[in-house]
Amino acid sequence: MPRQIREDGPWGDFLLKVRFVASPEGKVKDARIEESSGDSQLDAYVLEAIRSLELMRFTKDMGQEDLAFTLPINISNPPPAEPAVSD
Repeated sequence: MPRQIREDGPWGDFLLKVRFVASPEGKVKDARIEESSGDSQLDAYVLEAIRSLELMRFTKDMGQEDLAFTLPINISNPPPAEPAVSD
């Protein structure tokens, strides 16, 4: 997760669903958010991460047609702990 999101939020637990198509060559095609986390910055980060994946090539028994996937993603981003105060 990008440092900016870890440090500045959004805070909490998030669930989103991403749909993407995998080509037999191992390329990600047509990635999009199916169900938003509720935070556009977090959604954009996840989409960028999915689009940058390099998947394994399909094996012969998988055929040579593109395969579509819907991937649920859970993200937990707790706020940073407050520094201890000494007297």
